[in-house]
Amino acid sequence: MRPRPVGRVIIAAFVSLALVTVWALATRPGGSRPETGPMFWVAPNGNDSASGSKADPWLTIQHAASTVPPGATVYVRSGVYHELVNVEVSGSAAAGPTVFRNAPGEHPILDGTDLAVPTAFHGLLSIDSRSYVTIQGFEVRNYKSAQAGHDPVGIWVTGASDHIWILDNRVHNTETDVQARSGGDAHGIAVYGTDSNHPIDPVTISGNEVFDCKLGSSESVVVNGNVAGFAITHNSIHDNNNIGID
Repeated sequence: MRPRPVGRVIIAAFVSLALVTVWALATRPGGSRPETGPMFWVAPNGNDSASGSKADPWLTIQHAASTVPPGATVYVRSGVYHELVNVEVSGSAAAGPTVFRNAPGEHPILDGTDLAVPTAFHGLLSIDSRSYVTIQGFEVRNYKSAQAGHDPVGIWVTGASDHIWILDNRVHNTETDVQARSGGDAHGIAVYGTDSNHPIDPVTISGNEVFDCKLGSSESVVVNGNVAGFAITHNSIHDNNNIGID
């Protein structure tokens, strides 16, 4: 039998390895699906009346978080975004997750400097009763309160949410300055399942860094209430003044 050319064997091996790598990334524990739906862009020089394309981006993350269809990917370009973001859209099992993430190679910053914390446990970025949502690749910083009962959270997931991925974010300087034994709380990342009939299931918190937070009587990363399935993996949680993971 004639031997197979060495070059073909090497090429076949590389193709096989590439296919295995793609499969592994797409199915890695805690990972969201690859982005395959419509794509939209947000940039500091954008306009919320624009089309949302790469060449004609929106200005605010909130505009995207209020309007994109299930399964969309929102790429956020480098810059400082000074806004409270409430995710008002969902993905679906059929369309895949709706993804909010950094544009490739870029570094968007969601900054809460001087933004009020309107209620107890309010997020600089909030997901309330939404499904199939991914938050990835943001710096989330400087959300602070000195008022009792108004508790800042960097990334906040609550209500009847499900299929949530919080991946590869840097959350820091979430702070309460309330000097009391109770009524002063803050979290870097918090998941509170508050609907008795609908557990948050699943939620993945992976690859994040949470640091330099002033937490009062609370925790850096917390999963609480009616949560049926969660994974907290590969995070770096350091230099906070209270509990790491609860």
